[in-house]
Amino acid sequence: GISLERLGLSSPAGEPRVLINKYTLSEKEIQGGSSFTLTLFIENTFHRPVQNVRVSFEPIKLEESDGTTRTGGTVFSPVEGSNSFYLERIPAKTTVQRSENYYVDPNAAARTYIMPVTIDYEDEEARGYKVEETINVPVTQESRFQILSVETPPTAFVGEPLFISAEFVNVGKVALGNMIVMMEGDFPKEQASYFVGNLEIGQSDFYQGIIYPQQEGLLEGELVFSYIDHHNQEVQVREPFQVQVEGRPMGKEGPEG
Repeated sequence: GISLERLGLSSPAGEPRVLINKYTLSEKEIQGGSSFTLTLFIENTFHRPVQNVRVSFEPIKLEESDGTTRTGGTVFSPVEGSNSFYLERIPAKTTVQRSENYYVDPNAAARTYIMPVTIDYEDEEARGYKVEETINVPVTQESRFQILSVETPPTAFVGEPLFISAEFVNVGKVALGNMIVMMEGDFPKEQASYFVGNLEIGQSDFYQGIIYPQQEGLLEGELVFSYIDHHNQEVQVREPFQVQVEGRPMGKEGPEG
């Protein structure tokens, strides 16, 4: 909603009303570390012109999970400009358009930010008025998952446990949800899946599964890393592996070896 506060005397012809008719963002999805253009459509709904219009972007408000709000830091920085601009005059029943460019803090949390806008203006008798509005700017961060290593032994032996291990990390700026690691392949295995849950920003984890090779030759399988990304979509990263399997080593079957 808009709160209107008259700073001067009451005008006999009614109060001039200036508001943000609408606004547009140049990007559907604004990512941390990128720039975007905010275009405001500022309307004078009054039947007389207004003058000395100053539009100011106030520090953004952050809505917390408990319902409270607090002021955020410099999430949005103006590019080649300031946090306010001036319009000398808006004619009666007219909408003017103004675009401002902003840069988003690369480390901004993924959320919708509330940007308060204050409009100060005067009527023709230089009486002052003030209107407060808000603009919602959704910011996303890219999901980035990295497999640090997949460890397999140089050779394995039929019937003996073969350990496959992997280390992985969330190098993005948003948590990865519902993460699970699965080992796939046509062989007997143990610990074939590992549920991680939420892999938080900067967090790494470790998986280990066991295979029991049944025949000699090249054993091939895949580790599948599945998670929910910042678009709420499931992503699967597949990492193939292969190990050369040999017959039982000499010396295991009898005293002769």
